[in-house]
Amino acid sequence: MTTVVSPSLDPSTAAIAKEVFANLGLVFWSFQLLPQVIQNYRSRSTGNLSFGMVLLWAAWACPFVAGALRANLAPPLIIQPNLFAFFSVICAVQIVYYARLPPSTSTADLETSLDHSVAATSPKAGQAPLGGDVGLPGDVHEESSKIVGTTDDFAIALSDETGEVKEAEPSSPPTHPNRRPISVTTAVILFALSLAVVAGGEAGLYYLTKALDASESASVRSLSTVIVSTAPFIVIIGLVPQFFDIFKQKSCKGISPIFLGLDILGGLFSIASLLFHEPPFDVVTALSYIGVVILDTVIVVLGIRLGF
Repeated sequence: MTTVVSPSLDPSTAAIAKEVFANLGLVFWSFQLLPQVIQNYRSRSTGNLSFGMVLLWAAWACPFVAGALRANLAPPLIIQPNLFAFFSVICAVQIVYYARLPPSTSTADLETSLDHSVAATSPKAGQAPLGGDVGLPGDVHEESSKIVGTTDDFAIALSDETGEVKEAEPSSPPTHPNRRPISVTTAVILFALSLAVVAGGEAGLYYLTKALDASESASVRSLSTVIVSTAPFIVIIGLVPQFFDIFKQKSCKGISPIFLGLDILGGLFSIASLLFHEPPFDVVTALSYIGVVILDTVIVVLGIRLGF
């Protein structure tokens, strides 16, 4: 039987080429998010990485795995989407955990900013301390500013001659490097629950498609195909929130270029594998792969222009 690439190509050679490219694509698309996870951990920030993107990518595994089980595909084709969902969930939890830190701000940067803020409020040589007794002309009552509280809470207080303290709301309180919206324990629980939801979605859609396939109605059976066919489109749609965040913030900071490179390579190898498949050519799957490569490449170009 001939292949799409060349009618004279030996079928066994085409089969080997198809498997080689498919396995390469499988490897790259299993671990492409691992560099992003490592970068998030090292920088203690997720920058402009889109929460919506990784959330949709985790949800992508549900229809894909259901379709893979329904078609009795090889175990690697079932393991790959689960690894992809696993790292997507980690990224989603990291975005929540590191939410209080602004993009590309390290702990050292925050401590330096903190030192500058404290130095700015310290009295200079020959200058009376803030809140000290300073003579004022006329009947003007003494009012001086005083820093109260700890460095975690930069509240400005105004004290008058009666000793009363009136707190003023800080305009932009700095973020403490150790303060998180959720604890480590809560993050672990959230991670475990998210994986359980993904696993439940996979199992639920699998049994749903089996039930639909058992129907005597052709229209009902077609719904099973529609469900599993949504997977390629979820991957493409998942990149839309990332573009929205990039254009909104005008920055690609926090997005790992290594992750994008691995994602592009995974798409290219997967496209090459399809070229060696026996006819008919899978146009829908090929378009989804091409879409991922193009959109990832656009993000790389934006990252070069705006900065990673």
